[in-house]
Amino acid sequence: MRTLEATRIAKADMVRSLPAGGTAILNGDDTHVMWMATQTKARVITFGMGPDNEVRATDVRIDGTMGTRFTLHAGGTAREVRIHLLGKHLVYTALAAVAVALLRGRTLDEAVTLLQAVDPAPHRMRPLQLPGGITVIGDEFKSPLETIFAALDTFAAIPAQRHVVVLGNIEAPPGPQGPLYKELGRRLSPWADRVLLVGRNSLTRVVTGAASPGIDRSRFSYVGSSVHETIAILRRELKEGDAVMVKGAGAQRDSSVLSLRFRDGMFSVK
Repeated sequence: MRTLEATRIAKADMVRSLPAGGTAILNGDDTHVMWMATQTKARVITFGMGPDNEVRATDVRIDGTMGTRFTLHAGGTAREVRIHLLGKHLVYTALAAVAVALLRGRTLDEAVTLLQAVDPAPHRMRPLQLPGGITVIGDEFKSPLETIFAALDTFAAIPAQRHVVVLGNIEAPPGPQGPLYKELGRRLSPWADRVLLVGRNSLTRVVTGAASPGIDRSRFSYVGSSVHETIAILRRELKEGDAVMVKGAGAQRDSSVLSLRFRDGMFSVK
């Protein structure tokens, strides 16, 4: 499915299959998802950040590496919430869960209590505190472009002495990816203190995209597909107060290209 329009037509089969007495819980901030509301006779409940959503979040902010805070609004009531999920994009997941809980008869307070007990899934914006005051954020389950943007935007907002990014290949969308890597370079250059590129040589386009007046290109290193070289650089360069984002493709994780763990004070390949 090469377009969002084609994707939404296929996914709309789920809401088309609902009976009139059923309920569709839809992301009210996404125009493609809201189009699906026209394809069902079922009741529709919306969630999102926009003011017209029945379950919504306002004042979303990153709480260091420990999670995300926001104000939850539902049924005319507001609650201050802190979840262990890291990033604005994962607040949408939390809002969808609250909508389901309320539909199933939970009170808002019960829903919030359950939500605040949820831990990050493995390889999904999962923070790991390392000896020596270093933090690793692992988000290497999959790497379509929108997840890379969301992960990097979140990581940039985390306080740290230095932001170090270990970046693998883009997994989607299909087609020419050179311009996409250049865009990643442009996005990284204002704030990333160190970038290690691990994967196909097309990743070198990230360095090209980062080339702008005043940018030190030595901050960007292409290390090929070598995990061991990546680990050696991290061991050599990481300092107290640094934060590291590991973002790569699922296929790379499965072949042990990007999954890094810290055991007994040393990086090791999963």
